[in-house]
Amino acid sequence: MTTEALWETIARKTKKILPKDHFIRSAMILAGGTSLAQGLAIIFSPVLTRLYTPNDFGILVVYASLLTMSLNFTSLRYEFAIPIPEDNQTAIDVLSLCIGLVFITALLAVLGVWLFSPKLIQVERFSVLEPYLWVLPVGLFLAGVYNVFNYWAVRERMYPVIARTRISQGISGTLTQLGLGFISFGPLGLLLGQIVGECAGLGTLAKLFWKKNKHCLRSVSMANLRAAARRYKDFPMYQTSASLLNSAGLQVPPLLFAAYYGVEVAGWFYLTQKVLAKPISLVGASVSKAFLGEAARLAKEPRKLKKLFRDMNRRLFLLGIVPSILLAVAGQWIFTFVFGAKWVQSGVYVQVMAFVFLFKLTTDSVINFSIIERQGFSFSWALMRLSLVVIGILSAAWFGLSDFWAVVCFAVAMIVSYIIKYIMWDYVVRQMIVQRETTC
Repeated sequence: MTTEALWETIARKTKKILPKDHFIRSAMILAGGTSLAQGLAIIFSPVLTRLYTPNDFGILVVYASLLTMSLNFTSLRYEFAIPIPEDNQTAIDVLSLCIGLVFITALLAVLGVWLFSPKLIQVERFSVLEPYLWVLPVGLFLAGVYNVFNYWAVRERMYPVIARTRISQGISGTLTQLGLGFISFGPLGLLLGQIVGECAGLGTLAKLFWKKNKHCLRSVSMANLRAAARRYKDFPMYQTSASLLNSAGLQVPPLLFAAYYGVEVAGWFYLTQKVLAKPISLVGASVSKAFLGEAARLAKEPRKLKKLFRDMNRRLFLLGIVPSILLAVAGQWIFTFVFGAKWVQSGVYVQVMAFVFLFKLTTDSVINFSIIERQGFSFSWALMRLSLVVIGILSAAWFGLSDFWAVVCFAVAMIVSYIIKYIMWDYVVRQMIVQRETTC
């Protein structure tokens, strides 16, 4: 059986067990593909941590953080506009604009690496990055192009194909890292595996696009590109900064740990995030979808919305409290047993951050300011979280505290930010209740 035939068989059998509703089915297909891809990376983590050192993973997390934040600029978020146009030619014009911007951004990244790498490697803790800086422009280009074609696939509702590419990314990226790790490739093995995992499936999406739209590409012109850029100018003006702020809250901490405490500390920190934050995010995403559907229905009945929120919050707390206590007490020994003696410090970090994950689960999963049309609160909170985290880590570094206390400061900053998010949500809902009852 060929690979294509195997995928078709799997897709056919999967459709039989999925809900009939097209939207729910699409969401489940995408979520399933993403979950499986991330699950594979977590399952093989105990093997990878024995093939690579914390220093190797530290270099990986610096690369991944820089790449994730840079992706906000590759196509200036014009890719968000690809599914919007009613006519196919306009969508192809937007896609072509995005590809051109990705190419330009990658060239600028090459120029940036060439100009600034000599200054970067003069920083003692970043000198180990010198042999690997060339990887960033390559990864930026491939991941950027995949992202563009991914939004075209969303426009075409090719959800099974997108899920297949996600699964391919998880399998190929992990296998590349494993294979190169067995032959002692060092940090480069992790980086190359990351690149493969970011762009696997790109060929499939590009081939499908070319097969269906090659005749429309002849109509693309500079005038059309300028028209598309003007028509959807709100995306680079507003979405780029908002996306950057959200990703910075997650990507800046490992960069600060690497800058002030070394890439080995960043590697230990990365493992705690990879093993714990991702599963919690997956659980939270599932809960969030269920809560979002019900909350949207109750948006004009704030008192019922408040009760629903409190009920969900309490249930999530009960779900997460026992694992959090277990990690706080025995995280060091669990991590040493599962990942090896080199990673004992990651276990110490987990003990410190156990309740950060509990607060993340109980707030991020059910607080969505968009459903009550208060997007400004979401932006303000993201900015506040980033500020607290940066101040916390920098304060530890400035006072000469160890990496352990820097992680403690990070954990306290995150918990405070989640408490503030809870208070903000409660305040807004209370105001909605007062406004509704006063109006009535």
